[in-house]
Amino acid sequence: MDQPIGQVQSQFNIENADWSREKAQATETLRILLDSVKAEYEAEQERASAFEGRSGILLTLLSALLVYDATSFAIPQNTVGIKIASILVSMELISILSLIVAIFSTLTVLRPREFHRLDCRNMLSEIEPGSLMIRLINAYNESTRLAGLQIAHRETRFKAAIFASVIGVLALVLSRIIQVYVS
Repeated sequence: MDQPIGQVQSQFNIENADWSREKAQATETLRILLDSVKAEYEAEQERASAFEGRSGILLTLLSALLVYDATSFAIPQNTVGIKIASILVSMELISILSLIVAIFSTLTVLRPREFHRLDCRNMLSEIEPGSLMIRLINAYNESTRLAGLQIAHRETRFKAAIFASVIGVLALVLSRIIQVYVS
């Protein structure tokens, strides 16, 4: 019934080696997962920065178009029928209002965003590296999810700005074509 001490000790060493190997594999797997989640988090942050850069360019372009549109419109002085004058004024109003909507949509994209940072204060007390990695992975996942939701909202606003810009530019071009034709 009693096993010799040498057999018990060698069996214990084998079990310890297996446990150490499994722990090392689990730790490596967690490291790979943590690296993947960090890369995804950084990609979301870069995506947000790209929207902000494009929005700044769009805002500059829209502002210039609005200034041009507001300062260059004039109903031709010659005798223009009421129908043509009302079409010109309507196109001008559509153009200006669309550009204003586009500017405000773009400004919402550029509004300072809430940056979801990782709260590492509580994680510093973790003793087990595997447990710390799991908490980091969960924190990165949550931050990435929140950033993704925020970016999706900004993307919707950016698309609305582009749509309003297209309408504004088309109305501006039509208004100017009619002005040239009537003059």
